[in-house]
Amino acid sequence: MLYNKVVEIFVVKGSFLHEEGLELLTKSLEGTRYVAASEVGSFQLDYYVVEEEMNCNKLFGVEVVKRDKVSGHDWFEERECIHPLTESKEFVREMVEKLIYFSVSPVTLTQVVDELYSLLE
Repeated sequence: MLYNKVVEIFVVKGSFLHEEGLELLTKSLEGTRYVAASEVGSFQLDYYVVEEEMNCNKLFGVEVVKRDKVSGHDWFEERECIHPLTESKEFVREMVEKLIYFSVSPVTLTQVVDELYSLLE
């Protein structure tokens, strides 16, 4: 039996340094989806809007983090981040809503964003 349950949208702010340089990235948790499937067990998908300031311009992207409980208190994380994507925060939020609705995982994020970008543009 496969079922998806959408929970409330949480907003959390966090900052970290970009791996390739010293650009400051801020990410906001836009939503969480809990997925339970008998074949693969349950996991959690967190969806973030990523904000990056570059040359006095704000650019936005998206990140998806999948968390699986492996054993006891141990968690396995898988993540994919696509940034910068656009200058429109509203465009990215609209995209994130669709990612949450369809339970898009980090593995398929790049392909799905590519398709959505061409549809929503």
